[in-house]
Amino acid sequence: MTPRFSVVVPTFQRRDVVVASVAAFGAQDFGEPFEVVVVVDGSTDGTADALRALSPPFPLAVVEQENRGPAAARNRGAEEARGEFLLFLDDDMDPVPDFVGAHVRAHRDAVGLVAVAGRILPGGAVAHSMRSLSESSPRRRRELTVPRGSSSSSAISPGVYSSR
Repeated sequence: MTPRFSVVVPTFQRRDVVVASVAAFGAQDFGEPFEVVVVVDGSTDGTADALRALSPPFPLAVVEQENRGPAAARNRGAEEARGEFLLFLDDDMDPVPDFVGAHVRAHRDAVGLVAVAGRILPGGAVAHSMRSLSESSPRRRRELTVPRGSSSSSAISPGVYSSR
């Protein structure tokens, strides 16, 4: 059965972090098929072999390419994905058990861009920038969590952000 959702994860030189992130998708509380496509962007640290050694309860595609950067890796993952919807996740993000399900609900209930927050794995590169956004920019955080045109000051729902 073709999955409706494809999660695309670009990675470069973060074998242990991306393996932990991909393994965490095994705990998804979601009843529909989904796949994970990891694009190994020129890594020389054994990332592709470590990912292929996993036995996840979902289809896992490991795609290797020469190092061309995260944007090119995301695009390659989008080309390889089989799902109708693409979910992009950084390699150092820990998908909470409702990650895919939250996207399903957000796409069903919202119009526009949908992003679901997750936990950042130790050693992840985005940890500093996420902490910076969280600590030093409450106005920007509100902008990301309140639908445009809404007078409400509360988020759509915990962990789900939508731009309309």
